[in-house]
Amino acid sequence: MQLGLTGNIATGKSTVFRWLSKRSDFLGFDADAVVHQLYSQSSVVDQLVAEFSCCILDEAGVVDRSQIRKLFLNDENVRGKLEAIFHPLVYMEYQKRFADLQPNQVMLADIPLLFEKESPYHFDYTITVACSEDLQLSRLIARSNLDKNAALKMINKQVALSHKMSQSDCVLWNNGSLDQLQRQLNLLVHRIF
Repeated sequence: MQLGLTGNIATGKSTVFRWLSKRSDFLGFDADAVVHQLYSQSSVVDQLVAEFSCCILDEAGVVDRSQIRKLFLNDENVRGKLEAIFHPLVYMEYQKRFADLQPNQVMLADIPLLFEKESPYHFDYTITVACSEDLQLSRLIARSNLDKNAALKMINKQVALSHKMSQSDCVLWNNGSLDQLQRQLNLLVHRIF
């Protein structure tokens, strides 16, 4: 079985992924973690510099992700360019990981952009982690040390949670405590298996 997990920034998706990935019968794939690793590959750095110029590199020649974020927030075309570079590489990595799946395991893929556009992934079951907009905003400000305007820009760059919720087989509503989220997750696992 392949499970697709998604949600928007600061909704709790990573928490759910961590909890499920600890189970021995789950094999986790974290698309964001793959992207972080790709930022250090010379071929990817070369593509980024060719696309965005050397302004994205820090003094040590390493990609400065805060510069990428500034470009992303201020230019509508940046998203498509980044997706063209990263999406095929992330999907190739997913296929490699899926090849390691044991017969008794469930593949759990944390794919933030699962419903953003046509997806090459084919999941048996999809889960969206969601919360209220106010809570999402306050979590993002607190965890990323952003001002309200920058946080709102980041949230508004993503597909609406309502769209992801409507496309999913299940929604975990994360407006309460971690205990409440864990109880929902336990019910979900019981339901699927």
